[in-house]
This record gives sequence, C-alpha cells and structure tokens, in this order.
Amino acid sequence: MTVAQAATPIQDNLKAAAMLAGSSACFTINDLIIKLLSSSMPVGQMLFVRGVMITSMLVGAILWAKETLHLRRLAMPLNIVRSLFEVAVTFFFLAGVVRLPLATATTIMFTAPIFLTLLAFFVLREHVGPWRWAAVVAGFLGVVLIADPSTGLDPFMLLPLVAAVLTAGRDTLTRMIGAELPARSIALTTAVAVMMAGLTTAPLGEWVALDVALLGGLFVCALLLAVAYVLLVSAVRTGEVSFIAPFRYVSILLALVFGITVFGDTPSFSACLGGAVIVGSGLLIFHRERARSR
Repeated sequence: MTVAQAATPIQDNLKAAAMLAGSSACFTINDLIIKLLSSSMPVGQMLFVRGVMITSMLVGAILWAKETLHLRRLAMPLNIVRSLFEVAVTFFFLAGVVRLPLATATTIMFTAPIFLTLLAFFVLREHVGPWRWAAVVAGFLGVVLIADPSTGLDPFMLLPLVAAVLTAGRDTLTRMIGAELPARSIALTTAVAVMMAGLTTAPLGEWVALDVALLGGLFVCALLLAVAYVLLVSAVRTGEVSFIAPFRYVSILLALVFGITVFGDTPSFSACLGGAVIVGSGLLIFHRERARSR
C-alpha cells in the first residue's frame, strides 16, 4: 500500500501532534533568541555558526544511535529539494522576525496549515473530513484576528507569508521521503544546507567577532533546533499531515507570551480572541480523535 492509501492509526496521529507541538515550541524559543541577537550580529552569520553547532550535535546523535550515514541516501533528490525549501523558509521567516514584532511574524507564518491541508488533499491524497477542514479554517480566522489587518499592513508581512507557502511545500516533501532515510539524517541534511547558505553571506563583510554571550545564545538555539528538526520530521512522517497541522498554533501562543514579557507588547482584544479561536480549533480536533478512538 502507498503512504496515501495506508490508514494511519489514531495513536500515531496523537503522538505526531504532541511531537509537532514540541517542535513548534522549540522553533519559537529559537526565534526569540535570534531576534534578541539580531542587533549584535547579522542573520547570515548566526545561521552559519548555529549550523556548525547543530551539525555537530546531529552527527553525534546519529553515531550514538549507531545509525549508518549513507551519503548516497542523503543525496536523494527529494531530500535535497526539501533542504533547499528549508533554506528559503529560514531566510524569509527570520528576515520577517527581525523586521516585525515576533507575534506578528509568527501568526502570519501560520497560514501554512491552509496551504498544507490543500497539498495533503491534492498531492498526498489524504482524506480530509469536515471536522479537520473546520478546525484549520477556524485556526486561520484566529490568525487573521491576531494579525488585525485593520491597523494597516506592513510590506514586510509578505516575508513570513512566503515562508508559510514554502513550509507547506517542505512538509509535503518530507512526507514523500521514504522510510529508509531516518529522521536524524533528514535533519542533518537540512542543518548542513542552512549552514552553507549562511556561509555565503560572509563576503558581504558584515560579520562580527563572537563573544561568550553570542556563542552561548547560539548554542542554545542550536540545541533547540536540533531537537525541533527531529521532532518535526518524525511528526510529519508519523501522523496524517492534515490532522497534525493545527497543532503548529502552539507557537502563536508562545510568541504572544514572549511579546508581552520580553518586548513589552500589549496584545489587543482581537489578538486575544484570535488566540482563543486557535486553541479551540486544536482542542476540537483532538477531542474528535479521542472520541473516535473510544
């Protein structure tokens, strides 16, 4: 049976949802640190230094797990294309994070589940029932409420929007990669690709000398992303993409909390309402799966 034809057990969906929520939390904390460090060093240098650290961690994890690194498998066309998507997602989104409030960039990024559900339906041929469509649409409406377009649209908002489209494509490609390539290996390919993309910015001459504080911040980012990459790949390969998509909204709630506690942002009533709608959409789909399981 093909991936599209095989029925995914409910337990796998719930496990994948938990992994995706954890991955989203790690990504958001990383974004917070990157935004704080962006005033001290350029994004390209951060990506390179962080990439060296992530690559080292993942290689160590692969060796510890006694997995074999097959360079030919790592060079699979789907894996390479997926890594290029990840590079584009990283640059577009972090460029948005640096120029926009963290919560704004994060919420715009979460138009991705809309595109992802469409790709899951048309490309992966997954069954998307009315409850899942309703949950995703409700989540998107929550994003609109948080973004609050009535206050005026910043052109830089296009940066995370493009990243959202690319994210949907990346996750669809992840689902299509065969099980013979472990999640850690996929994450390693991604880390190397982003690291090399960061290195290409060195000739611009904006790189700075690193001190202990910068290295420490980037080390924490690397650790978070090493975990996030593996959880993300495992989640997308374990559960149905259209089911787990709404659980990405965990990042929005964290971004709102960080905006209040770190940057002093005060969320509007519209933002609070949108957050409630987003949480409700995730809880609704979780409840429906649990009820079906019973």
